[in-house]
Amino acid sequence: MPKKPTKSKREVCPSCGTPITYNDTSFGGRLGNAMGEAGMNRADLAKKLGYKRTTQISRFLNGNAVPKTIAEYETLAKAVGSTAVWLAFGEVAGGSIPESNDESTPKS
Repeated sequence: MPKKPTKSKREVCPSCGTPITYNDTSFGGRLGNAMGEAGMNRADLAKKLGYKRTTQISRFLNGNAVPKTIAEYETLAKAVGSTAVWLAFGEVAGGSIPESNDESTPKS
């Protein structure tokens, strides 16, 4: 008996129908999760960005490409309802840059 299609546009595994969850430690993972939260799939994002195909979105998600400019990060972030900083670097605790592990760096 075929599985019922889901109402969400979140990407699912074509063979088993399980929702795809991406790893937040990479740009592609954060983009994939932001797309899922926005209820978007590759085709939706490509269309919103004016791409004719989903190839570039797939390359981003698979880790084979990253945006080359801040403007590209900002465009992607706006399209998925996120921020360019989060897409590029992930969340940073307290909104500050983590301290260096270098022992020669003085700590305040």
